[in-house]
Amino acid sequence: MDATIAWERGSIKSTIRGAGFDSQIFTITVGPEGKALTAHAAYLSQSPVFERMCNSPFRESGTSTINLPEDEVKVIQAIIQYLYAGDFWGFGSAATLKATEGIGKDVTVRASSCEKLAAAEDLATMYITADKYQIQDLNSLAITKLAAVIKCKERPVEFLKIALRIYDSVPDSDQAYRSFFKSSFGTTSNIEPKSKELRSLIKDCIYGGGMLALDIVEIREAELKAEKKKKKKSKMDNDALAQRRITARELYEIAASVGRVN
Repeated sequence: MDATIAWERGSIKSTIRGAGFDSQIFTITVGPEGKALTAHAAYLSQSPVFERMCNSPFRESGTSTINLPEDEVKVIQAIIQYLYAGDFWGFGSAATLKATEGIGKDVTVRASSCEKLAAAEDLATMYITADKYQIQDLNSLAITKLAAVIKCKERPVEFLKIALRIYDSVPDSDQAYRSFFKSSFGTTSNIEPKSKELRSLIKDCIYGGGMLALDIVEIREAELKAEKKKKKKSKMDNDALAQRRITARELYEIAASVGRVN
């Protein structure tokens, strides 16, 4: 029974604990093979989408089944964990577990580059699915964990590929990931395209249009504006310094006027 996964860490959400266990239990069939998971309606209802499914007038009388044929089992399992306990663990592969264990809990875990990339892919899927089911706090948690396992400066190609996938999968109105991307992408000058793959990917993102293209262009425009402002300030500082600069002859004349030299 998959709802019991949350008990493993002993942190059931206290705000729902009492009434939650008395609410109806739903069977959730996931993926093309219809893997059966279970969860209480009170916990599922933290998602507006799941709440509508639980209370749908189109659901056959007496049935307690929700069908999610397009989703991945491991993602929905992790979402159920989150709905019960406010966090998720062991999501996806063993590599993902290792790379994300302790994030947000001041626990340092060493993971290989490949493990972190696998975790980033899984967390991107989590973000997309959480957005689909309108679980905003889970979106934020997925971003926190994503930020811990992949850095743009370290792996710009993979970072941009994940960004492209998320941008293509969520509505243009999404702000959470866009804000994360714009702050994490940093300055394009800091990730100067050194490889053909990266140059080609950035080009494809821009020519492809959409919000990702707009955000990349916005970042670059902000950079150019900052660089121009910096150069202008530097010129002003140099001009001011030149005005204050005293030649050796002037120093001699000043010293002579006050009797310091003959």
